[in-house]
Amino acid sequence: MEPAQPSACVVLLNGFPGTGKLAVARALRSKLGDTNTRLVDNHLIIDPAKATHPGRGYEHKALRDVIRRAIFQDLKGLPKNITTVILTGCLGQNSEDVAVYAEHVELAQARGVPLLSFTLTVEKSEHLLRLQSPDRVYGQKTKLNDPAVLETIMTNNEILDPTTVVDKGCDVDFRAICHHLIDTTGLLVSESAARVLDIIVRQQEQQRCASPA
Repeated sequence: MEPAQPSACVVLLNGFPGTGKLAVARALRSKLGDTNTRLVDNHLIIDPAKATHPGRGYEHKALRDVIRRAIFQDLKGLPKNITTVILTGCLGQNSEDVAVYAEHVELAQARGVPLLSFTLTVEKSEHLLRLQSPDRVYGQKTKLNDPAVLETIMTNNEILDPTTVVDKGCDVDFRAICHHLIDTTGLLVSESAARVLDIIVRQQEQQRCASPA
């Protein structure tokens, strides 16, 4: 039996490099249908900035901001038949990334749809194997594949938990956002995508039931 299709929404798949965000996002788009879904992975924003300004200096970050905001502005104006927007990110528990998360909230608000955010995780040994997979190492995107660099990133950073953040610059309390953890350890990409889709459908059904008639 085909899974139920969700109502219009913006979906954010967040997590450290190598947790499977883009693969799951692509599988989710396939389940939802290409014609009514848009997928913007964070490397569509990162890679042009890295090509122009290698490293993570001020110019690089400033260009990423310009690219992301231009894309988000366009996404806000997409016609209503585009029901689902899927985004990926590696947003941490810091003020800069909280501001970027707020832009995701604003995108959903502008489209008049809920934001459903997910943090993807994976057990360490499997994480390292994924990081060095041929598709990742030899792919066209500038993806991290150095285990030592990943270890440093994960030691020095914490993935954003929006349920612990109250942003005074946004008129929606982040704690009200539907946020879920998905452990992808041992799962096929299609299985991880199915879990995300099931949560989206169930969450929206609960919201419909809770809404006054």
